[in-house]
Amino acid sequence: MEDPYIAHFREENGQITVQSVLEHNSNVAFLAEQNSSIEILSPIAGLIGTYHDAGKYLDAFQQYMEKNIEGKETHRGEVNHSTAGGCLLEQFAAGTMETQMMEFPVYCHHGLSDALSGNGKILIDERLKQRENVQCVSERFYQFHDKQELENKFYESRKRIGEILTALHKYAQSLTQGERSLQKNFFVGMYERILLSLLIDADWSDTACFMQNKKIEERIQKLHGRNRIWDECKRYFDVYMSRFSKDSKLSGMRTEILRQCLLQGKTDGTLYRLTVPTGSGKTLSSLGFALNHARVHHKKHIIYVAPYTSILEQNAEEIRKATGNPEIVLEHHSNIFYEGEGEQRRKELLAENWSSPIIVTTAVQFLNTLFSSSSKNIRRMNNICNSVIIFDEIQALPVRTIKLFNLAVNFLTGFGESTVPKWVETSVSVFL
Repeated sequence: MEDPYIAHFREENGQITVQSVLEHNSNVAFLAEQNSSIEILSPIAGLIGTYHDAGKYLDAFQQYMEKNIEGKETHRGEVNHSTAGGCLLEQFAAGTMETQMMEFPVYCHHGLSDALSGNGKILIDERLKQRENVQCVSERFYQFHDKQELENKFYESRKRIGEILTALHKYAQSLTQGERSLQKNFFVGMYERILLSLLIDADWSDTACFMQNKKIEERIQKLHGRNRIWDECKRYFDVYMSRFSKDSKLSGMRTEILRQCLLQGKTDGTLYRLTVPTGSGKTLSSLGFALNHARVHHKKHIIYVAPYTSILEQNAEEIRKATGNPEIVLEHHSNIFYEGEGEQRRKELLAENWSSPIIVTTAVQFLNTLFSSSSKNIRRMNNICNSVIIFDEIQALPVRTIKLFNLAVNFLTGFGESTVPKWVETSVSVFL
């Protein structure tokens, strides 16, 4: 049965082409599930993708689309279509923590909402009161989606979230009494942010593909392709490093630091620290560690984070030279400029979701990815999971951010399947 309800439209040569709500929801579900960096979240991401735009079955939204097609004046966002999908999910098991974690990304995929007012009172989101239209949406939604199949997927997703919550509870038992509730709740929020990231990226990607008449398969990040890239980069890196002289005592020290980093890169730890003096070659040593670790443990990205753009620009160029493939290195900070509009737009799109194999960025951009309310920043959250994240000169991090930063690193290394090596410059050279 063909779905006549419109999600998007584009105009080409005077002809209108429409994308149905069913097609858009199905595409978003597919992309969200395929691109999840954490395997346990894959089916959950697929389910919320299926429900995220259920509200587009509303008469009000279809009238809004018809006005747009006819060229009449409308206001973006004038029809709330992000509530109904969450309400449909709620009908399966209302009030449970697992259901709330699935509803959250659907409700917020067009922008986060405050949970508390300025005086600490709980806000009741006005859109959650708009339940009178849910019955209409439900009838239309399930005309084109198999309810029994989705119910089965819901309970599978609920089971997986239950496993996550159990693991978080077990982890919290090892903490002091004061830290248990804080860290557990913080980590739940991190999982929710990853699901929201997957949904936003899939939603925006499918919409862009439709508007540009491209295939959505182009937006799938294939891990086996990354393994090939890491192998090629490591081979080039070895040749590149062999060109440096090893005659002096300083060169010998640098070589030993690199050797140790390469060895540690093959181990299965998740949190590392290197403390070395200035001039010891930590940028290249850390890159060698990251390439080895990404190869052995099949990581999706290498993310290099530095506190200052002056350091970043110099080290980004060194990373490009050492990997032999400048195209896979995305430099993302406020001082970057591009030649030509086409190149600028291409790099801006890569910066929106950090899909490049190697990302070189500032601490500000990384902290925005973790904590900013902007959808553009949230979109990148999934891609910092299952990655090697190098923090250069971590001692330069502002003191007021350290508590949240440490919590985030604990989550990424404990549950986000990422590895975090932290490099510190000092007058004393010690390898841990």
